[in-house]
Amino acid sequence: MTYLVFARKYRPQTFDEIVGQPHIVKTLKNSITNNRLHHAFIFAGPRGVGKTTTARILAKCLNCETGITITPCNKCSICTEIINGSSMDVQEIDAASHTGVDNIREILEKVAYSPIKARFKVYIIDEAHMLSKAAFNALLKTLEEPPPHVKFIFATTEPNKIIPTITSRCQRFDFKRVENVDIIEHLANLLEREKIKYSRQALSIIARESGGSVRDSLSMLEHIVSFSSGEINEEAITKALGLISRSTIIKLFKHILNKESDRAVEIIDESYIAGFDLSILFNELLALTRNVLLLKIGQTRIINNYLNSDEIEEIKPFLPQITTQGLHMLFDTFFRAAEEVGRSEQPLLTAEISVLKAISVSSLKPLEEIIQRFEELERRLSVEERGLKPSSIPQTKPSQEVNLEQPEIWLNVINEIKKRGKISLSSMLEDGVFLSFENDKIKIGFKGAIQLSSVRDPANIKFIKEVLKSLYGRDIDVIIQDLSISEKTAASISEEIAKKKSESTRKESEDMMQNPLIQTAIKIFNATVVNSKDKK
Repeated sequence: MTYLVFARKYRPQTFDEIVGQPHIVKTLKNSITNNRLHHAFIFAGPRGVGKTTTARILAKCLNCETGITITPCNKCSICTEIINGSSMDVQEIDAASHTGVDNIREILEKVAYSPIKARFKVYIIDEAHMLSKAAFNALLKTLEEPPPHVKFIFATTEPNKIIPTITSRCQRFDFKRVENVDIIEHLANLLEREKIKYSRQALSIIARESGGSVRDSLSMLEHIVSFSSGEINEEAITKALGLISRSTIIKLFKHILNKESDRAVEIIDESYIAGFDLSILFNELLALTRNVLLLKIGQTRIINNYLNSDEIEEIKPFLPQITTQGLHMLFDTFFRAAEEVGRSEQPLLTAEISVLKAISVSSLKPLEEIIQRFEELERRLSVEERGLKPSSIPQTKPSQEVNLEQPEIWLNVINEIKKRGKISLSSMLEDGVFLSFENDKIKIGFKGAIQLSSVRDPANIKFIKEVLKSLYGRDIDVIIQDLSISEKTAASISEEIAKKKSESTRKESEDMMQNPLIQTAIKIFNATVVNSKDKK
């Protein structure tokens, strides 16, 4: 008996056997049951997802000798002829080799005649996007007003190439890529019927490599069965398909995160000597990075379609080792490496340097973290500029002369009042003269009568005391003195502020340049400090 490949031997023969297209199956079943079936269809989708198979099943449903049904018998002469491809009334036409208008005219000449044996004439036009524009135009009138006994089904992988006037006359069904879980179940069922041992891990690899195509997965499976002549396992698959083992990819990724340059380069060299395509290696690293990233952001639904529970447990240790930003940078590095290695005349050298780049990228601090540390530095410098900590306010002796370091205490109060929106009050206070600070009493002098009257207002005095307490953690009394009476001379606090600020700015600039954080930032960005200023 002639050997049948898996794709033909296990081709679905009923709607219920179609893999991974429940939305298509449900719509067609309802249309048949309710007698609302369109006269022309476009089946669009990637290769190997069931477009032509569904078209054949639909043809059987319409022409089965048991009557129009959603479950053809697959035993009557008409069903058997459609399965074998020998039916005169159900014709499959390869548009890739019948692209011209003359080929379409031959079909149109036969359309008017009744079916020879079946209930409907069904024309399945595969790779329909290959038809010429003239051929499409020749179909327009027939598609708009077809004979009642004719159905057209256009199967295509590129529906955008079908002209709009054809699309508007057809009912379109979009076939999706089959999920890995469905492919795994389909392959497992097939292997059990073939009585071949297998591991779920191996089938998971085949599903991923198939890219959502059931036909591709069956072709790979058949290749592996012929190669292994025993149990289908991960080792057999990697050898038969020339893939790099998952354990090798995991190990390489681990060396990159651990900054183990020598071991990472060693794996690259071993893979090259073994004859593996190094661009495929980087594509595998891309996929692993993507999976780690999805797991890190908590996208379990998507990740479960690509990885089984054991594979998920394998990559979980990577989560705390690298940030989301670091994974983004690694992904970009691997993406460029896969392209560069693929077109390089020296793939080994390119791959080695790319892995070393990935190691350096994985060790970089995320930009957000650098900015956060800069902001923390600014806050620390701002606190230092404002003056002493709450627990270390200086206590002066009664006989102590005015200390020019102590106006900083009052300056902090003025700045805080500004922040709280009391601009006019803060302006008046800046014209005052700091006299002394002793025994939890701060003494400020003013010359102008208007200023004295305004500052001595009970509401203002209360507000100033609240600010002092919020800054220094205890009650501090405020004494306002009339300098026009005491004739005490002292520098205006605004002059002292300017002087202290100038000295403070110079000191901050010097200290800033010695700060390890600033030095690190200069090295990271290869930068030069031009100027520094307060963040307002």
